[in-house]
Amino acid sequence: MLKVICWGSRGSIPVNGPQFARHGGSTTCLELRPQRSGDDTPPRIIIDCGTGLASLGHQGEAPCREALVLQTHVHWDHIQGFPFFGPLFDGGARFELWSVDREHRSLQDVLGDQMKGPCFPVRLADLPADLSFGRLSPAGRREVGEVQIRWAEMCHPSGSTAFRVDYRSVSAVFS
Repeated sequence: MLKVICWGSRGSIPVNGPQFARHGGSTTCLELRPQRSGDDTPPRIIIDCGTGLASLGHQGEAPCREALVLQTHVHWDHIQGFPFFGPLFDGGARFELWSVDREHRSLQDVLGDQMKGPCFPVRLADLPADLSFGRLSPAGRREVGEVQIRWAEMCHPSGSTAFRVDYRSVSAVFS
């Protein structure tokens, strides 16, 4: 089984109010949790770092201390939750972040730029969590244990990546 949790699905800006209670007011962030008992359960997969990522980081039932992050693109509404993701401030947490470069800039460069003064008080390089960045080609396929991830570029200003995640007999696509 592959559990899909939507932490954010809004457009360009987060919103608040009772009219947004059903679908939420946070910007894009999805979590895919491969379900299996035992110690060899595949890691969580997070798609996009919108403001919904902050809520994912504050959840209490199963704290997120390790995940693979797939970034579709780096428009502000898809990365603005990253600096507020609590597990980044945990020295025992570990995250891999995969993305296609955008306009000759890596995801690490873009996140580093948003997290420097005067815009943010903590630099990307000063986060205690173990972060590793992987650059993806515009189309490809990788396996992480039993999880198979495929991606392809979509038509969007400055580019965007669609991801397909296959786990056992279940597939999820985010485009």
